[in-house]
Amino acid sequence: MENGNKSSEVIGIGEWLIVMLLSVIPVVNIIMWLVWAFGGGTHPSKANWAKAQFIWIIVVGLMAILFWGSIATLAAVIANI
Repeated sequence: MENGNKSSEVIGIGEWLIVMLLSVIPVVNIIMWLVWAFGGGTHPSKANWAKAQFIWIIVVGLMAILFWGSIATLAAVIANI
C-alpha cells in the first residue's frame, strides 16, 4: 500500500496456502507459529491467527488431560470393585 501500513494490506491466497502447508509439518509448525505470533514484522492477521492456534492447543490439551484423567479414574474404580 502507499502508506506502508501493514494492517491495511491483504494477505493473499498464495501466502495463506504456504502458511497452511507449514502448519501441517510437525515441529516446523510450532516454530513458525512462535515466529508469526511473537516475532516482529508479521502481518497482524497472521500474528492473531498464530496466537489463536496456541489458544486452541492449550484448550484441547487441557480437555485431553481431563478426559484421560477421568478414564484412568474410572478404570481404577472399576478395577477395585
